[in-house]
Amino acid sequence: MLRYNIPDKIISWTKDFLSNRKQRVVVNKVPSSWHDVISGVPQGSVLGPILFVIYINTLIEVVEESDLYLFADDNKLFNVIINENDSFG
Repeated sequence: MLRYNIPDKIISWTKDFLSNRKQRVVVNKVPSSWHDVISGVPQGSVLGPILFVIYINTLIEVVEESDLYLFADDNKLFNVIINENDSFG
């Protein structure tokens, strides 16, 4: 994150904010067991929009051999596969 001149302390705090999160659902007043949340940003968080902008700006820079379409808070990444050598798998 040097490109954005974000201090290491802020990076560390953000990592802590996004780490070790758990969630569960409640249906008909019966809760599920807790599960680790391994991706995403908590909805309604102040950091959400900022982290999204950083993610999108970085995504645009690293995608080279595929087409990337962005719209609002969504993105679509695709590549035309003509033969086996064109696939990423």
